[in-house]
Amino acid sequence: MRHAMRSVKNINVENRAHRVIDKEKPAAAPRHPSTVEIIKNLEQNPEIKEKIKQKDSELSDRLKQVYVTSDEKPETDQGSSSRNRGLPQNRATVEFSPYGYAEPKIIPEGKTTLQKALEFISKHQEDSLLWNAQVISDKYKVTVKDTEDVLEHFKAFEVYVPPRDVDGAGQTILRFPQNLKSAEAKPPKLLESLKMTYKNIKE
Repeated sequence: MRHAMRSVKNINVENRAHRVIDKEKPAAAPRHPSTVEIIKNLEQNPEIKEKIKQKDSELSDRLKQVYVTSDEKPETDQGSSSRNRGLPQNRATVEFSPYGYAEPKIIPEGKTTLQKALEFISKHQEDSLLWNAQVISDKYKVTVKDTEDVLEHFKAFEVYVPPRDVDGAGQTILRFPQNLKSAEAKPPKLLESLKMTYKNIKE
């Protein structure tokens, strides 16, 4: 629909444009009936026509005496100040962050960064008695409740690589611990999968 309306408007557009351009003067807007006679009399007065063409020196002098003063402080142009600012003096390369973004140097109390969170989560997994929630809260300036929630719901990755051995036929055998139940750090599903793998290898 919009394309069709545009096509209708553009019909013979060049000829219509040339017709408007060729006109000597565009038609003026109609004047208000109350001012028609007044304007007509002014236009026919030769003195007024001559005065309009001349420069009024008295009016020009008055305009030169008009000025504006302000008691307010001028606003600083931040854009111009930044453009006039010199080049940075520190040309050292930006340090690479292992997490893909620069962490803040000043950390307010009650908050922590990703790096520090992973740090105390790993310490808690290594020794939960030494690095309990209260110790972590005092060291990293985080509330005890937030620390307990983080330690409960977040864990660091653990990689377990079982030792390998080669039997007489040259086949690789995975050697798992005899007592799989002692691995408390592994979740139940992982224990079950290890048991099934160990059973299949023995058979």
